[in-house]
Amino acid sequence: GQANRLNETTLLGFCGERRFEEAVVTLATLAKIQIEIVDRLMANDRFDPVLILCKAANLSWPAVKAVIMLRSVANGMSAFGLDAALTNYGRLSASTARRVVRFWQVRQANGA
Repeated sequence: GQANRLNETTLLGFCGERRFEEAVVTLATLAKIQIEIVDRLMANDRFDPVLILCKAANLSWPAVKAVIMLRSVANGMSAFGLDAALTNYGRLSASTARRVVRFWQVRQANGA
């Protein structure tokens, strides 16, 4: 029932409040992928997997930026890094992102 209330606005709120776990659950719900996968990818040093999750969830750039900023508190991110992320996000197709997410799900199901 609560899944219906999890949307991009909710995600933005969680990111703004630095509520990491809630943001992970919301992103997992929106991208239709297991929470464990999102949690692992959010902990990764690279932001590219997060861009793929966000594109699969059809998020706008402000939401994507909020997610990136939430996960990069410890290591920070330069303006140049954010510009690169925006460029990469714009180039990424939703269909490709969904295929990658499906691959991650299959890999997780097979115990990888």
